Amino acid sequence: MKLLLVVECNKKVGYGHLVRGIAIASELEKFGWIWDIYANDNQMFNAKFIKLDNKKIIKDLNDEIHTNKKCNIINYDLTIIDGYNFKNKFISKLKTISKKLMIIDDLAEKKRDCDYLLDMSPNRTHFDYQKLVSKKTKLLIGKKYLIIKNQFLKSKIFNCNKNKQKRYPNILLSMGSTDPQNLTFIILKYLVSLKNNYKIKVVISSKSEYLKEIKKLGVWKKKFVKIFVDQNDIQLQKIYAETDICFGSAGISIWERIFFNIPNIIINPNSFQLHLSDFLVNNNIVKVIQFSTRHLSNRNKMLINIFLKHQHLKTKMIKFGSKLVDGKGLENIINFINNETF
Repeated sequence: MKLLLVVECNKKVGYGHLVRGIAIASELEKFGWIWDIYANDNQMFNAKFIKLDNKKIIKDLNDEIHTNKKCNIINYDLTIIDGYNFKNKFISKLKTISKKLMIIDDLAEKKRDCDYLLDMSPNRTHFDYQKLVSKKTKLLIGKKYLIIKNQFLKSKIFNCNKNKQKRYPNILLSMGSTDPQNLTFIILKYLVSLKNNYKIKVVISSKSEYLKEIKKLGVWKKKFVKIFVDQNDIQLQKIYAETDICFGSAGISIWERIFFNIPNIIINPNSFQLHLSDFLVNNNIVKVIQFSTRHLSNRNKMLINIFLKHQHLKTKMIKFGSKLVDGKGLENIINFINNETF
């Protein structure tokens, strides 16, 4: 069986679509699937944590479509499309080279012409897509399909002290791989200004245009700040195990952090993430801090201090979050695909 992975990946949207697409493709490979990949910005593949050994990277997908159509060749059994900005006209062209299409969505806004639609958002239901897909489209909807990579499942490490009050909790800053709003710098600048010995870890990609600025700030308090660039899954497991609280984005890594029982403060969720962050806040799983400038207001500083000092808030988030992510989502997706006929 042959798979084509089509993902949106650039400095603005980061690596989220790419990472979850590769997670699915890599698991299918264990069942004999061969897969190729296309991204709208191939330069993003240069990051060290992206492993595409011996995979065909398609540089011009329109040319691939044209060539295969001309030769009347259907190259792929399944194409998985993950991205917000692929037009329906472009997606329909993929039908000429693939027997079936799966679209990964989490917005439930656009009409979709596909064989399968996957939306792992825990607040989604089949009703959300009732008017957006045909009756023939098979839906994979809800938290049952939340992706946690198998590397994390095999060696899940729990920090037994997460529920205990610490004078100086270990802090993780995870604002998305490229962090286009430079939120890491804003939060880090405030944290290092505090007269406390907080141990802070920053995870970020080499593709972030603000990396030098963040590193410069980290050097100022190098005894307490460690910056991890293009970290791999093994490094992430150790970081997650040692983290007591995270200030981060509402991208796909939030499911990993919840899975590892980390209390999360979401910083400035973007327009694509608002429905999710509202759901998580309403279910006491995360807290949110929002601001519109490069400077934190006194109120935001006060909120950060409250989250750092009051253990009962963190314990509550861990309690409710632990019920959300069971780690079986990827297995459920793979089992579904392998049980389909192509």
